[in-house]
Amino acid sequence: MTRVASTYRPHEDETYMNSRQIAYFETLLRQWRVQLQQETHNATREVRAENIRSAELVEQSHSDYQRRMALITQDRKSRLLAQIDAALLRIKEGSYGYCVETGEEIGLRRLLAYPAAFLLVEVQEAREHRSRLYANGDG
Repeated sequence: MTRVASTYRPHEDETYMNSRQIAYFETLLRQWRVQLQQETHNATREVRAENIRSAELVEQSHSDYQRRMALITQDRKSRLLAQIDAALLRIKEGSYGYCVETGEEIGLRRLLAYPAAFLLVEVQEAREHRSRLYANGDG
């Protein structure tokens, strides 16, 4: 992820989600979005170029594997882009930095580590735990 070129970095002893922090995270998210879009564009171009080339069976098998991995990566990036867009929308609406389930502050540490976060760590862990239970048939 690209980092904001400014020397400013949000810190805990400021008012939470003040205008400087909001501007910082908005810039960070927009830069991250541009970077991901460029990576996705480049990956798509590479996959298309691979489709054009003819190859022997072993090379074709390897090429198919690479294509599948590229598609998986693109899918992850598409989901991340959707999360970034949602975070930018929350900035616009004035709810960025607050858990979408509880309304509590997500916290600067979490947002600095993952600016698209929309849940408290505890809420995210509870969701993941429930998801694992249902996946295992225990829920």
